[in-house]
Amino acid sequence: MTTLPGAPVSAPLFLNSPQEIEKRVSLGQVRWAAPLLFLPARIVFMLLSQALFAAFFRLQGRASPWQAAGAW
Repeated sequence: MTTLPGAPVSAPLFLNSPQEIEKRVSLGQVRWAAPLLFLPARIVFMLLSQALFAAFFRLQGRASPWQAAGAW
């Protein structure tokens, strides 16, 4: 994306800059609940995806589907 000299830059380019994030944290607009919920959510999604692959390998008749799903 090219901009002309003197043309205003759209706001979405700077929404995630470190200065803007610090400003939103200091104003109390960013809560810690969401990032803290994502930490265990990653583990849950990992286990769910492994269980899905294990079920697929079980349907294929593998002797140890959970271990086979762990290899991917």
